[in-house]
Amino acid sequence: MRTLERWERRLRPYAVPYLTNGIVAIQAVVYIAALVRQIGLDELTMEFGLVPSKVFAGEVWRIIAFPLIPMEAGNLIFAFFYFYLFYLMGNTLETRWGTVAFNLYVLIGLSATASLGLIGAAMAPGGFPAELPIANGFLYGTVFLAFAYLFPDFTLMLFFILPIKIKWLAYLVWAGYGFSIFAAFATGHWALAATVLASVLNFFLFFGPDIIQRMRAGQRRMQEAAQKVAFANRPAHKCTTCGVTNLTNPEVEFRYCSKCTGTPAYCERHLREHEHV
Repeated sequence: MRTLERWERRLRPYAVPYLTNGIVAIQAVVYIAALVRQIGLDELTMEFGLVPSKVFAGEVWRIIAFPLIPMEAGNLIFAFFYFYLFYLMGNTLETRWGTVAFNLYVLIGLSATASLGLIGAAMAPGGFPAELPIANGFLYGTVFLAFAYLFPDFTLMLFFILPIKIKWLAYLVWAGYGFSIFAAFATGHWALAATVLASVLNFFLFFGPDIIQRMRAGQRRMQEAAQKVAFANRPAHKCTTCGVTNLTNPEVEFRYCSKCTGTPAYCERHLREHEHV
């Protein structure tokens, strides 16, 4: 994030403030228009989404259009819930990071998703995956993951009834991404695998250094805890002659011989019955 702070002044004139508001507004209009015209979002995605085969045929405008297609929400209630959450999380991230950083986060995600998704489709054997649209849901999922990483204890009302901390939902999203990648490689759907990996690229670019730092700090804490346990189990006194310690025989008293080199410890029995070393 320090690197982004250095670029803040240079890129600020080109940054788009309230980017989330614009995306949500356009997606909401598209969603309502689809409802009025009774067009399913799947059909809308095929017409205007990032379909690799059509992009390869010259319809490059789809690269710009595909982020503006709303996700399949099921009904108006869940659509409102999706738009509200995306609005809340996107604006919170922009407030936390600044306009430039949030713009870069979204732009990197969009660029990586489009480019790697198209490359994956081009590499797929038989051309079948090239006929399937590249979804933008994974990309907007990274906004959710970024929000959950920064505010893990934020509570959502699941189904408007059950309170749940957002970090647990984030774990489920990561598990879903992992399963999608596994399934994509298993079925040869290279476009899907590339899309999932590309959509979390911006997350790791932004949070990777912090995650590594936390892992190292956790490793140091584990080592310190292990050293404390080892030190706690180490006897404070041990008889040089018989090996009895204050841990094995806590009732025994120990003395140190001033005539021996290094002043070794001895139990009461061997304090006077030992050869000086």
